Amino acid sequence: MLKELLGAAAVALAATPALACTPVASLPAVLDAPGSYCLTGDLSTAISQGAAITLASDDIHLDCGGLKIEGSAAAAAPTPPRISPGQQDNLQVWRCTLEGLRTGIVAGTHPPGGAP
Repeated sequence: MLKELLGAAAVALAATPALACTPVASLPAVLDAPGSYCLTGDLSTAISQGAAITLASDDIHLDCGGLKIEGSAAAAAPTPPRISPGQQDNLQVWRCTLEGLRTGIVAGTHPPGGAP
């Protein structure tokens, strides 16, 4: 009985379509329209200031799928790269592995480079 239930659950999961997303294939990236976004692979950047990914609209869902966003080449900069949502509403950032981003994800109303 348990085996039949688990098998039915696996079939139901397999039949569920994946959510469509707009691919993010390079950094820096500005996501400026509502919607779902996903990484296409591990990404890195050597920018020395600003955001690796800017969430510039309300209603953004970013799913990294466990992939890496790496910015260690510029981690010693005064304002190293990060994920920056600014003052937007209804944002979701999921399953991101952040490496070399001294600040990581900046949230709130502080100006870029300002103290958290």
